Amino acid sequence: MRQKLVELIDFQDAVNNLVTISSMNMESPPPLGIVDERRFVVDTEDFGGASVQWLSGEGAEEVIRLLDRSYRSLLSHLQMLYDNPEQDWESKKSKEGTASLMVLVGESHQKMNRYLAYRLGDEKFAHLEDSDDLKALQKFYSEVFAKRFSTPIEGKEAWREEWDEKSFLAKKREFIDFEEILQDREYELFFLRDDKNEPIFDRKSLQNVKLTVEFDVKHAEFEEDPFLKVRAMQDRDLNVTSQQILRASLHEIEAFYAEFKKMQKSSLSENLSKAVLALFLSANPRHLMTSTSGKTTSSYFRDFYSFLRLSLQSNTYQKWMVYPPEKEKSRDADLMLSLLHKLCFSLISRKGGVKQEAIGLIHRTMRRGGEIQDQKGKGKEGKGLWDELLLEDEKLRSWLSQFPGGPLLKTVDLIRKEEELEEPIWFDPLFQGNLPIHLFDLQKGKKKVSIYRLPCPTRQLKIDRADVVDEFRGFLRFISHGERKEKHLMVHFQDRLSWKESARSLAIEALQKIPKFASHFFVLTLPKDTDFYHQNKEFENVESADSFLTLFKEILSRPEENGFAFPVQWKKNVVSDFAEEMLPLIHRYFFHRQKNLSRVERQNCIELFYQMLIVKAIDLSGSSSVSFVCKDGVDTSAIAVSAVYGFLKLLSNQMQKKEEIDFLRYLMYSSALFIRERAVDSERFLVAISLLQCVDATARDFGGEIKKAFSIDWEVLES
Repeated sequence: MRQKLVELIDFQDAVNNLVTISSMNMESPPPLGIVDERRFVVDTEDFGGASVQWLSGEGAEEVIRLLDRSYRSLLSHLQMLYDNPEQDWESKKSKEGTASLMVLVGESHQKMNRYLAYRLGDEKFAHLEDSDDLKALQKFYSEVFAKRFSTPIEGKEAWREEWDEKSFLAKKREFIDFEEILQDREYELFFLRDDKNEPIFDRKSLQNVKLTVEFDVKHAEFEEDPFLKVRAMQDRDLNVTSQQILRASLHEIEAFYAEFKKMQKSSLSENLSKAVLALFLSANPRHLMTSTSGKTTSSYFRDFYSFLRLSLQSNTYQKWMVYPPEKEKSRDADLMLSLLHKLCFSLISRKGGVKQEAIGLIHRTMRRGGEIQDQKGKGKEGKGLWDELLLEDEKLRSWLSQFPGGPLLKTVDLIRKEEELEEPIWFDPLFQGNLPIHLFDLQKGKKKVSIYRLPCPTRQLKIDRADVVDEFRGFLRFISHGERKEKHLMVHFQDRLSWKESARSLAIEALQKIPKFASHFFVLTLPKDTDFYHQNKEFENVESADSFLTLFKEILSRPEENGFAFPVQWKKNVVSDFAEEMLPLIHRYFFHRQKNLSRVERQNCIELFYQMLIVKAIDLSGSSSVSFVCKDGVDTSAIAVSAVYGFLKLLSNQMQKKEEIDFLRYLMYSSALFIRERAVDSERFLVAISLLQCVDATARDFGGEIKKAFSIDWEVLES
């Protein structure tokens, strides 16, 4: 083995090396080479005629050596600045510069780990340990260099200092909580702008949060990262999804291409053809991430979605939606519209293909978390199903706490892309890879209803305006076209009273008022962020059951001012009359007519009424599909659809098989794990477990009687 080099490389070369690593696209990892033993390159055009030593399957020794030399050079640079008597320690530029530098250090280490694991394969790659050079750099920065500044350069103080400089945020100061950002609850605000077109959050502020995570949290071993294989699982999921969309749209695709050569070429027809071709490439197993070093399934699927959206945004399509095409062009128009809307429907109603893999990931994560608890002497055993689920949740969070950077890195990646494109990126969850999914079906007699998890189908740049995306409109046009005349119910949980969510909420609710959708689309908005729902502040001490139920009825009688919105097609008193009938029955069956109800019991009562109202809405609307929607479908709506599944299963005494319990875990955790790389919101989870435990305790003895009393005839069919 060659002797380890000790000489330094230039500071600028060191920085460029970290930028090169951090900028690598892991969706389609490029080749990696070294020029003159001091500079990383990924593009053959970057090095001219110089000789390059490319990374090969034989090992990564030279790559790791150069990375260490880069860290050593940065340490030397910081030490030089520290000893410089002319260094301005009060300079904001100096603080931000060194903070950004250390963010690059953390990103380069994580990205190189992922890159080497991918490029060399797990069997050949011994994970990249934190080298002595990296540790020395991080230690000097956190324990010596950073303390020379009179004000901190990372953490809450830096955030709040930034916020106070923003006039918009000053108005909203009381509504913003640093912990909400740190826990990934309001990441969408990084993409949104205020009424003056200024970013709500300064992008540089995110670097401070990253530094807080990187320096305050002890990371587990790299190869144990539960998210290392998530991207490959997502790639397989998109491969199966592409095949599902192709099978569902085969008739429309064949009809389109039978006439394609005769069509008058336009941006619509060209983009639609490109979308279908990209879909075929995405469906080919040879393009799976694990089978190619070239362009992957995920990249081809993104191409498919991009061309689909371009088709929907074309002037021709938008014109046809307002004015029917001319007679001589109607044949071509019918073929393209039929295919477009079928693709939209198939995208929204996809079933995916990695459910069992996701369940396996959840179990492995819980098992590793349990090992941590056992080592600390905190291991416990649950008594009964719900106690066991709570303990398993603690285990899962224990393990995921070792890998806290995922959500922040996702946001940083999009912001960096925004800077590269030099144009703002909208908050657009569907287009940004958060795809809907068909989870299970409900059946009553011959009637079957599909249940979807769906992120809010809007795109948004300004906080006060949101637009419903054309893909969802295409979905509605498909189900309402011709002889189908199907209907869709959206159970919606965003806070229509909040400055952060009202624009998206009102855009969704307004869609059902458009004449072409009015008979086919219904929106039921149920608030889950109000003081009444949480039973706090003025409602905290309303312990009398009679007082609470009376108050609940009064709130339902004034829905919109209390965060509710019912389908515009319903008569005015439908919900009030339903509450008059259902609330006494809930009090009787689930709370045995207790005179007083605790805060938890009152919240269970609210949730029980929500369950009854959702079932009522399905019956009243006659819908063939139901979507559960919040901002991104990760926390609130994912837990809500889990609660509906568990509620109906328990009433039929069916939540006993391992497969049913595993599916409940899948519903609760999979969206957060795959989309945001974290655990689901703990508060939402605990509320759902409390509800299901309450239902279970009553349904054992009165399940059949309750179903009859509440007119619940639906049974659950897992997909």
